[in-house]
Amino acid sequence: MTEKAMDKAHQLFFENHPDPIWIFDSETLGFLDVNQAAIHKLGYSRQEFLSMTIADIRAAEDVPALRKAVGGLGEGVFEGGVWPIYGAGGKRLFIDFHWRTIEFNDRKAILAAARDVTRVIELEQEREELLAREEAERNKAQIVAGQFQVLFESLPGKFLVLGPENFEIIAASDAYLEATRTRRDDIVGKNLFDVFGDDPATPHADAMRNMRASLERVKTRRRADVIAVQRYPIARPEDEGGGLEERYWSPLNAPVFAADGSLLYIVHRVEDVTGIVQERAYQVEEDNLDTYEGIVLPELEVLVRSRELKRAILNCRKRFRNYEAPNASSAWRASSLNSTAEPSLSPRTFTISSE
Repeated sequence: MTEKAMDKAHQLFFENHPDPIWIFDSETLGFLDVNQAAIHKLGYSRQEFLSMTIADIRAAEDVPALRKAVGGLGEGVFEGGVWPIYGAGGKRLFIDFHWRTIEFNDRKAILAAARDVTRVIELEQEREELLAREEAERNKAQIVAGQFQVLFESLPGKFLVLGPENFEIIAASDAYLEATRTRRDDIVGKNLFDVFGDDPATPHADAMRNMRASLERVKTRRRADVIAVQRYPIARPEDEGGGLEERYWSPLNAPVFAADGSLLYIVHRVEDVTGIVQERAYQVEEDNLDTYEGIVLPELEVLVRSRELKRAILNCRKRFRNYEAPNASSAWRASSLNSTAEPSLSPRTFTISSE
């Protein structure tokens, strides 16, 4: 192949290469030649290119670094790195450059091969933004979770949150810990029935058996379940004499569902009704336990439920405080709402089951 034919082949390769390529003066940075891919990619005509320098397609703040990078090139091929450049109309592109020093028309020049990596950079930026948003959402969720934990633990009621599969204790309110004389670190993460067992001194004690049956009903029936008042003593601290402290409780278990309807948690709520038992208890011999539970607890059950009803009525009364009854029937209803009396109780007129 003759030198002229070789020059023609090189020119053909230059003009038709799929990546943008241009040649610029190493001193003035002026464009000396560009290929068709460069014209197509940046949107300038050949005449416009040849009237500009490579500094004209960079941001002004990048020009000092560009001059330094180009001025330090020796003989050979160099990786120029990724630079943002601007095409016609101000469109920004990210270009990965490879530079080679050459002689062009008796002038020291640099041949620049430019590969468009704009989409790669944009995807990386989108990824970083997505990760930043995810991190922000995660931090926000952690803050909300922490705030919710503080809120739950500070509730005035006595609550446990249980896992539905094995009744693992997931959370406990401060009021529950105080009432049961337990510590959060000692019970959270453990099975409810490993933490609380029936009184070994009372062979026929069935509080925890009733509790398990109630939790199973919540799982199968998918609704709240109220248990009859239960006798369940709690351990007294050693510095207070040790042993067991007599307690009576009014328990309720309720399901918590996910958006898809699956059972997420079971909320266990108890009310310590020991004071009501002591207030209402008959004078029965201590060894006559069956009579004690058979008479006092049914009365207590109605009393507890009546007090709950009373609270509900008082809430209704607040809502209808300014209500004016248009007729006698409505007047009777309004009068009923204003009543705060508890029902009189006769322990021998009803029975109660553990369900």
